[in-house]
Amino acid sequence: MRISRWWRGVSGLLAVAGVLILSGGAGAATALDLPIADDYARAERALRDGHVEQGLAELEQAARRGGIRAQHRLANIYAEGRLVPRDDVKACELYGSLADRHSQIDRTDPAAKLISEAFRAWAMCYVKGASGQGWEPNLGRAALLFYQAGVMLDDAESLHELAKMYLTGQGIGKNNRLAVYYFFKAARKRHPPAQALLGSLMWEGGIIKRQAVPGLALMLLALEGARLEDRGWMEGLYQDALITASQDEEAEAVKLAADWKKAYGPDSTSSTLPLMAAPANTIPPPVRAPGAPPSGAPKQQVVSPPAAVKSIEQQNTFGTLPTGANVPPDASPVER
Repeated sequence: MRISRWWRGVSGLLAVAGVLILSGGAGAATALDLPIADDYARAERALRDGHVEQGLAELEQAARRGGIRAQHRLANIYAEGRLVPRDDVKACELYGSLADRHSQIDRTDPAAKLISEAFRAWAMCYVKGASGQGWEPNLGRAALLFYQAGVMLDDAESLHELAKMYLTGQGIGKNNRLAVYYFFKAARKRHPPAQALLGSLMWEGGIIKRQAVPGLALMLLALEGARLEDRGWMEGLYQDALITASQDEEAEAVKLAADWKKAYGPDSTSSTLPLMAAPANTIPPPVRAPGAPPSGAPKQQVVSPPAAVKSIEQQNTFGTLPTGANVPPDASPVER
């Protein structure tokens, strides 16, 4: 009898716990929508088996319940147009509502990567425009969204896009210092397009101090990690540089790129966070994945402007190689 009563009590507690988990109460649910993982899994199985309508219905149900992965996947499906007719407006609306709903997410949250991708895709909606009302091209708004994804959520692709906008002055005021700074941040995360453009700027020496050999070496690393669709223009930059490069410069660049790869691995596309302290040699500082914060760790604190300025001025290097740009701290485009 006592065992029976004890089991009924435990069963009741388990039932309450289950309700809390499914409803997201008491902090049980994580941002990666674990309570609706089954819905997401059923949707993926249905899509894989060719049951598109069923899969979409499952994804829509999971998204309505707050599923981050589900809404992100649904937006991708409408943006790609492979499983259903392409619908840019619907995709943009899904990306936008997902990003807006989680705009305060911390970059250490497990779901931060998906939210940064949603912000980036939302930004691209305003870069390219969509056919629906309210989705006309708006580069100023795109810059703000790239800033949120890149600076606040550490998305290398968005840092690269923001840097290009500052370099060309499209949508926001032209600012070479900020362009170099954001190219630098994305390149340190081993983002090949940013490495290629930063390397080209270092080689040319127009807006930053000329550094021929490191510039060529960066362009080499970019080529090795480039996506197929980017290889053409990256190869063009590198070949243009080789026209005026000496044989010694080319050989030194090849050796420097090999030294970097030997010290820090050949994978030039992994998305990682840089170590802030540079070593006392010519090899760029290593990178590491951010990892999960320790239990009970405080949220990231915003650095006051004076400290940020001092910190960034001290980091005015690629490794220990000065970029020649006195870059300001992170600042939203509207603040510049």
